[in-house]
Amino acid sequence: MSDNALLPYFSIFLTLIIGAAAAWLAYLQHKTNALRLKHELFERRFQVYVAFRTFLGGIMAEGKTSHGACLTMLRETSQAEFLFGPEIPKYLLSAYQKGLDLVESHRKLDGVPRLPVGEERSQVAHENAEQLKWFGNQYTVLPKLFGKYLNLTRLK
Repeated sequence: MSDNALLPYFSIFLTLIIGAAAAWLAYLQHKTNALRLKHELFERRFQVYVAFRTFLGGIMAEGKTSHGACLTMLRETSQAEFLFGPEIPKYLLSAYQKGLDLVESHRKLDGVPRLPVGEERSQVAHENAEQLKWFGNQYTVLPKLFGKYLNLTRLK
């Protein structure tokens, strides 16, 4: 067989090699894009997690919070409904409400006018202590609650 007779077969073989290489590169590009999406999703979710931990840290450092701090937490975690399942936004809204309750109980204890010493003040002081205890316990709840969304090996 002459070299000219093999030329069509060589051309077909070369076309198949180029097609296979292009398919492999497309697959690698797809995998890279999927990993980049996972990374970007992790970053956005982690921002929500950090914002809430910052809110908790402020409460635990001061033993109180403010309307402004509650609103800041709500604003900085507002993307949660698009980044997580329904349990996280529900949890964050509940924590916001508990933060407002903490603001109110602290106002009754230390604001103007203060509650006078007596049964009502003791009850509010007990509520305030329970609220602070709840916020303190969230440090153990957060890893479990956010874990499935922030675990890079299982990231959806």
